[in-house]
This record gives sequence, structure tokens and C-alpha cells, in this order.
Amino acid sequence: MRNYQSSTRRLGETDLFRAMQMIRQGKIYDLEVTRFPFMPGATGHPPFQVLTYRTPNGERVDGTPDWIEGPNVENVGFISELVMGSLHSGTHIDALAHFTTGVDSEWFGNTRVTEYLSDFGPQKHDATDIGPIITKGILIDVPAAGNMSTLPEGFGITLEHCKRALDQQGTSIEKNDVVLFRTGYMTSWPKPNASLGAGITKEVAQWLVEEKGVVAIGADNPGLEQNPSADPHRPRVVHPYLLREVGVHILELLYLEELSRDKVYEFSLFVSPIKIRGGTGSLIRPLAII
Repeated sequence: MRNYQSSTRRLGETDLFRAMQMIRQGKIYDLEVTRFPFMPGATGHPPFQVLTYRTPNGERVDGTPDWIEGPNVENVGFISELVMGSLHSGTHIDALAHFTTGVDSEWFGNTRVTEYLSDFGPQKHDATDIGPIITKGILIDVPAAGNMSTLPEGFGITLEHCKRALDQQGTSIEKNDVVLFRTGYMTSWPKPNASLGAGITKEVAQWLVEEKGVVAIGADNPGLEQNPSADPHRPRVVHPYLLREVGVHILELLYLEELSRDKVYEFSLFVSPIKIRGGTGSLIRPLAII
């Protein structure tokens, strides 16, 4: 019987040591975008919002707060906030419960909505199932390989595009690597970009998983895959394949412009997902270190 396990659980000491040995300069590239109210994102998710919840003035108006006992001669106060939005807001990683297929709406491991989706989120393969990622990262800069600043809207990244970029970059993919695709979406962030919808084809995803053995695949845009789909009968083909069929995580809305500018194509990648029970994804702050 198949062992249905998150791809991140394959990572071990060998991958960690391999990643650490790549660090020579001590230079850190922050791959996270800043989150802010009503930030751009994929359709279908609630807007991201930050609301001030408690303020010093509000407490004075309301009266002495219950956390203060006795005199408050220095007028000590505090500010706190309420954050609302999807775990797919900004730079994030998809949990395996994020995508379903079939009339029974099953996700990874043939897990049925009717059995494992509660009012408080999925009870199997949620965000708590995503392990930390410390391994080698690979950037595939498709626009640069084609002498473009950004890919056209709806551009499909084929296997030929991938191999050409890797050859020009002089990089190779090894087992348990994480592969990140640059489409140029972040060149005008957070304004709309013409490369929206550019992404990888299923052929590329299958090659990376089945031949190269990657542990995760990511991109600088909100969707990773080509949109609209090349298959007129299937609105998404890469997400169901990676998340539903083979259990390989997807990272989205990564800031890859600095890596591209410095022509850094191989690096040590650190990703630490947040453990939120019932979450179909996790906010992350990925770091590429060379």
C-alpha cells in the first residue's frame, strides 16, 4: 500500500548538510513579499486585512484595562491588531489539502471531504503536515533565457524552455531540490503585470517530480501553472497533479528579482512553514543564502 506522505518529509540530514555546504559568501536573499491590506493575490481567496484592535487612547476612553493593576503614572499602553485573510495571501506554500478532484472532492491520499473536512478545516494533510525545508534551491529564469523581462500573459513554460534555461545558466537539478520559476511577475509588484497567467505546463511538473525527484516547486506569481489551462476540459492541471496525486508542495508569490539580477541560480534554501491546524497553506518567509 502506498505511503501517503508530504514531500517535505523526505528531507533529511544529507539534504541539510548539502545545503549548508553551498554557503560561501554569507549573503541572504529575502524571497518574501511585504503583506498589506487588500494586496494582490489569486482569485477565490478573501482579501488580506490588518485592523488595529487595541490602542492606548482606546483604553483610556474605555477605562482602566483589566491588565493594569494599581496606579499607571507613566500612562503605559499597548497596540495590538487583528489580522484577517487567507493563508494563501502573499508568499506562501500550499498544503496538500488545498486542491480536490472528483465528485467526492477528494484530496491527497484519497481523503474525502465528507469524512475529513470539519468546520475548522481539513483534519488530514493540513498545514501542520508541511515539514521545514532546508535543501538546495534552483532558480529557472525563463524570461532571461529568452531575452525577455517578463513572460507574456498566459505563456506556457515547456520542458524545452526549462532545459534551455538550465543549459544557459549552467545549473543542474538533483533529487530533493526545490525548483523556483521566475516569470517576471514581480517586476511591477504590487501593480498588475502582463505576465499574469504565465506558468509551467503539466509536462514540466511531471518531469521535475518523476525524473528529477524535486521536493517542491514554486514561482513568483499567484498560480505557478499556465492559466488559462491548455486543456479546455480541466481548469487546472498542475495543482491537482502535484498536490492531489503526488504530494509535492507548491510555493507561490516568491520575490525572485534579486536572484535574477545577480544571476544566482543555485542557493541554500530555508523555508519554515507555520503550523496552523486546519490550514490549507502556510505563510512563509523563504531565505536563499549563498
